[in-house]
Amino acid sequence: MAWEQPLFNYSAITAKDLSSYQHQVVRLTTADQITFVSCAAVANVALGVLQDKPTSGMDGNVMILGISKVKAGGAVSRGQLLGLQLASTSAPGMLVAATTASKGASRPVGRALQGAAQAGDIIPAIINFFPSSAASS
Repeated sequence: MAWEQPLFNYSAITAKDLSSYQHQVVRLTTADQITFVSCAAVANVALGVLQDKPTSGMDGNVMILGISKVKAGGAVSRGQLLGLQLASTSAPGMLVAATTASKGASRPVGRALQGAAQAGDIIPAIINFFPSSAASS
C-alpha cells in the first residue's frame, strides 16, 4: 500500500496530455508549462512528481517535497536511494535505485519507503527535488 504526505506542491498548466504520467517525474518547459521528462533532458531540470492525470492545457499538480507515490523504473528495495532514470527510453520519468542511477540517472531525489518488484510498480517514497546545494554567488 502506498501513502502520501505532501509538504510542498506546485501547480501549472500542462504542455501536453500527461494523463498517463501520474506518479512520474515531470519538468517545466521554457514557457513554464509542465511536461514529461525525456532521456534528452538533464536531471537538474526535473521539477517533481506529477500527482494527478491532467490533459493538455489543464492544471497539473506536482509534489516537490514530501512523501509521494512514485512509479518505479525497476526493482527497488525498501530504504534505497532513488534517482531519475535517464539512460533508457523505456521508463522516462520513473525512479530507479541509486545503484542503477549511477549507470545513467540523476542525483538521488528520494528514498523508497517500500520495495518494488518490477518497473511500473507504484511505491511510496520520500522525495526532495530542491537543489542539493546552493549555487555560489
